[in-house]
Amino acid sequence: MRPLSEFAAPSRGLGRARGAGFLGKVRGHAVERSVERPGVSTAALLEGLGEQGYAIVHGVPTARGRLDYVVIGPTGAFAIQSEPWRGKVRVSSEPRLTVDGRDEHATVRQVRGAANDVATRLSRAGVVPWVQAVIVVSPKADLPRARMPITSERVTVVRGGDVAGFIREHSGRLSPQDVARAVDAFSGQPAHS
Repeated sequence: MRPLSEFAAPSRGLGRARGAGFLGKVRGHAVERSVERPGVSTAALLEGLGEQGYAIVHGVPTARGRLDYVVIGPTGAFAIQSEPWRGKVRVSSEPRLTVDGRDEHATVRQVRGAANDVATRLSRAGVVPWVQAVIVVSPKADLPRARMPITSERVTVVRGGDVAGFIREHSGRLSPQDVARAVDAFSGQPAHS
């Protein structure tokens, strides 16, 4: 496993970048902007998953830009992008995701497209799970239902503090062998959890 210092912090949104880094356990490292509170990153919110059979791949390049994380484990595969949204997050009747009335359709399309790219990559490795696209937002974001994620165009929006629980409770299933093959597809290194 490469040291954490070799990995660049994700850019705002899905900016272009090279390479992906396998994080495994990320204890004590803030490697991206905070969605929870200053000093607490999505990496820190995901760290306990490593002890539960999940692998965390950081900074995954896709044709749609770079994803903050791909999390792969017993409940499936998740393409995760962090956004520092704190306002009213709603799904309109179109359905369009808005934050304080601002249309975020382009962000939703980028994350969904990146998740499709992840699914294609996994398929080439012989693993065919559904890849759940997830946008992680600040816990200060005003979602319509307390502690419940919302979905727009097959992208789920969840508060930072709820992301690990959302992943653990997801209904997908992957064997330990599929998890290892999936991680190898991203890192080119043996899988660690």
